[in-house]
Amino acid sequence: MKRFPFFVLVICLVALGVPVKGGAQKVSEKPKLTSLTEAVLAALRLQGGAQKERLAALSNEYADLEVALIREFDKANSVEQKSAVVFLMGRYRLAVCVRHLAENLTLKYESTEDNHKKPLWGMYPAVEALTRIGKPAIWHMLRNIETGKSDEFRRLSTEVIRKIEGTEVACFILGLEIKKAKDEKGRARLEGALEYLEKVKG
Repeated sequence: MKRFPFFVLVICLVALGVPVKGGAQKVSEKPKLTSLTEAVLAALRLQGGAQKERLAALSNEYADLEVALIREFDKANSVEQKSAVVFLMGRYRLAVCVRHLAENLTLKYESTEDNHKKPLWGMYPAVEALTRIGKPAIWHMLRNIETGKSDEFRRLSTEVIRKIEGTEVACFILGLEIKKAKDEKGRARLEGALEYLEKVKG
């Protein structure tokens, strides 16, 4: 059974506010660091082969984090839990999670926190996460608009493009996509998204 990387565990614990303490360790062991920042800075302070080895390890552990978060999202059984996973996907700009986020755009979170407390995410956490990830999300949003049956699903997909690119560029992107569309229903949906943006712009 594959050992869950300590680095990934630390990220999750830190994100949840759980303190992580390092104990005594052997010289041959990797230092157990308490945050992502410390792990990165420690790697950058190394030199030569040791640095490359540690950077490669960090890269592998980053990939493990992507897989772990997708798995956690699939296992989550409440909007609160799903929203928390989505928040981290966006916070760490995990492009490999875009498809998962694109499929769950309408995940709706209603905060139960006191008015004076600001939640980490808003009503549509997947929209926020995709906006943070940026350009890798645009192709998926266009496919959502072209194939999505729900008006809200298509509207939120359009909003993601607008938030990433701005209204003018988003209109240009949709205009190009409309010209390429081969399916009449898909073209009509893209045209509807463009009309929506034109209204927002006006």
